[in-house]
Amino acid sequence: MNEPMKQSRSVWAAVLLYLTGCHSPVNDLSPGALDAGAPSTVEGANAGDAGRGSGTGGGGGGGGGSHQLPGDALCDQSQCLLETTIIAREGIARLTPSGPEELLAMGLTYTDNLKLGRIDLTTGATTHVFDDRGHPLDNVGRLRLQGPYVYLLTTLAGELWGIPARIRLADGHIEELLSHGAENGNPVERAHDVDTTDYVFSEGTQLLRLPLSAIPGTATPLVTLAAGEQVADLRLGTTHVWWATQTGLYRAPRSGGAPERIRAGAFTRLELSGDEVWVGGATGLARWTNTGFTTLTTAALEDFALARGTWFVAVRSGTTVRVLDAFGAVVLEDTDSSKLGRPASLVVTATRVALATGTRLLVKSAAPAVSACGCARPTPTLPSAAPACERAFCGGGQRSEGLAGGTFVGDALFGVFREPRSSDVKLKRVDATSSGGAALVFDLLSTQASVASDATAVFAVASGGLWAVDAATGATRSVLSDTWTAHTSRTPGAPMLAIDATHAFVVDSSRGVGRVERAGGTWQQLLPSSRSVDGIRLDATHLYVSRNNELLRVPKGGGAVEVLARGLLGDAGFDLDHGYAYFLTARGLERVATDGGFKSLVLTHDELGVTRLSHLAVQGRELVFVSFRTGDADSRLERLDLSTRARETLLTVPTASSLSGVVITPDGVALGGYTGSAFRVRNCCP
Repeated sequence: MNEPMKQSRSVWAAVLLYLTGCHSPVNDLSPGALDAGAPSTVEGANAGDAGRGSGTGGGGGGGGGSHQLPGDALCDQSQCLLETTIIAREGIARLTPSGPEELLAMGLTYTDNLKLGRIDLTTGATTHVFDDRGHPLDNVGRLRLQGPYVYLLTTLAGELWGIPARIRLADGHIEELLSHGAENGNPVERAHDVDTTDYVFSEGTQLLRLPLSAIPGTATPLVTLAAGEQVADLRLGTTHVWWATQTGLYRAPRSGGAPERIRAGAFTRLELSGDEVWVGGATGLARWTNTGFTTLTTAALEDFALARGTWFVAVRSGTTVRVLDAFGAVVLEDTDSSKLGRPASLVVTATRVALATGTRLLVKSAAPAVSACGCARPTPTLPSAAPACERAFCGGGQRSEGLAGGTFVGDALFGVFREPRSSDVKLKRVDATSSGGAALVFDLLSTQASVASDATAVFAVASGGLWAVDAATGATRSVLSDTWTAHTSRTPGAPMLAIDATHAFVVDSSRGVGRVERAGGTWQQLLPSSRSVDGIRLDATHLYVSRNNELLRVPKGGGAVEVLARGLLGDAGFDLDHGYAYFLTARGLERVATDGGFKSLVLTHDELGVTRLSHLAVQGRELVFVSFRTGDADSRLERLDLSTRARETLLTVPTASSLSGVVITPDGVALGGYTGSAFRVRNCCP
C-alpha cells in the first residue's frame, strides 16, 4: 500500500473512532503489569494501517501501526456479555464480594488451577491475586477480606491443612499468621473470621484469638467447645463471637466465657447484618433478632446471600443447583456435573447473581450489555482455506509411553516421553510417519521440560539448563545453565520457550522472561518477573506474553512493554496468525491485531461447542485445540474451521490417563497422558 493511501485510511479510521466514541481505554495497571515496569496500552489504538507478514513462530507481522480490517471491532465491546454468561469453566470452591461488581474467587482443584483471583463481573475478566504453587491454598476455608488483605487457609503439601494465612491483595505476598507452625490441621477443623482488631479461628475443641497487631504470633484460647463439635462457620460481632455447627447456632462474649446455644439445628452458613444473625444449612434459613427467630425457608440450602434488601438461597436437587429468591422464584439454575460433593457458593450484587459449583461459575446479569459502538457483532475477515495437502495427514501412530510435550521437525516428533512404570523422562526422536522405534536424544530428568525447534535444531529447557540438540545428528550442547521454565509437568497452554534465527526466548522461573543467543551467551531480561505467565509467542519483531490474563508485547531486542488486550482466559493459551493474536475470553474466541486495536469476537463459546478448551493454535482459517465435553471419556484434539465451523477430531486420549502433553505445529500434532500417547504428521504437500 502506498503512503498516501496509508495516511488516508489512518485519517478515516481516526474519524470513525471519534464519531463512535470509541477512544483508547486507560491503562489501569494490575499487580501483574506492575512487574513489567509501566506497560503502555495499545489496546484500542487503531492508529493506522500495516501489512501482514508471515513472521516466525506462527505469527503475523507486527509493528508499524494498526491494520484494522472490515469485521474488526470499532470500540471496546468487553461488556457485551450474554445475559447469562459462564465466567469460569472450571470448578470454583469459594466466592466473596470484593467490590460493587467484583468477586474474589478461589479455584477448586488442588494441583494446577487452585488460584485466587479477582473477577470483574462487567467483563468477566479475571486478575490473578495469588497462584504460587509452592504455597497451595486450602479451598475448604472461607475467604475473609479485611483492609489490604484476604485471610484464608493454606495447606502444607496436601498433608497438613487449615493453616491460617493472609495474602496482600496488591502484590500477592503471603504470610502465615501463627508463629508456632502448622500444627495438625485438617480440611474440616478450622472456621475463621477477622475484623479490624482480631483474627479468631477454631482448632480442635477451642476457639482461639490472635490480635492483628501480634501477627505472626501465638493465639490464645477464647472459648472451649463441646467434645466432637465441628465449627462450620464463624463470625465476629461487636460484643460476641458467633459460630454454627451440626448441632446448632452458638455465641460467646468476645471477652471470653461459656458458649450459649441460641438455636438447635444443622447449620453450615452464618452471616451478621446489623443487629440480625442469619443462619442456614440442612434445616433451612432463619433470622435471629433480640425478639427471637424467624424461619424463612425449611429447604436444605448450600449457601445464601443477603443483597438488594432481601435474601437468596442456593439449593440442590441431584445435579441441579438453583438460586431461589425470597418468594421461591428460580433466579438462576445450573447443572453441576463434577460429582465432587462440594457445596455451591453464591454471591448477589446490585445487578448480578453469581453461582459457583464444582463445574463452573455462572453469572446472570440484570444490567444491559453496553459499549460505545453498540454490541452488534462484526463479521471478521478470515484467511482463505489452506490447500488440501497442507491440511491432510500422511502418517501417525501411538506409543505406550506418556508424553509431556515436544515438537516436530519435518516428519520427526521430538517428544518428551515418560518411561512406562517409571519416573524417567527422556527426549526421543520418533519417526512420526509410523509407530516405529524411537531414538534416545537426551535424558531430560524432569517432565518440566519446554521444547522448541526449527529445521535444524531442537532447544529444550530441562535438567536445570537450556540445551540445543542438532536435529540431524542428535549432538547436544549447553546454551544456558541454571534455568527452569515456570510451569508444572503438564504442558502449558502456550509455549514457555520460543526461538528465532538468532535467539532463544525463555520464561525462567527466577529470572523473568528473557532471551539468550542460540550459540550461548549472556541472559538479556525482557520482563523482570515470570509470575502468572501462561506462555509466549514470537513474530518477526516482537515477543508476545500472556501474563495474568493480559496479552503483552515487547520488542524482541528489549524496550517498552505494551498491553494489547485484557480479560484473557490465560490457561487456554493463545496464538499468532496473519497479523492477529487469538485467545479466549468470557465472550468466546477473540482476536486483536498484533500492532494494536480492539478485541473482536470470532466465535462465541456456544459456537466453539465444547465445555472447556485449551492449548489453542490457529493455522490459517483453522483453530486446533484440546477439548473437553461434559460426559466425555476422552480428551480430544480437534480442529475447527472458523468460517464453516466444520470440525474434526484428530486424536484422542482417555481422560482416565490424565492429560499431560500437547504438541500442535504446522508439521504435526501429538496428544499424550501419563501412560500413552498418539501423534499424526500433517502438511503432506509434494
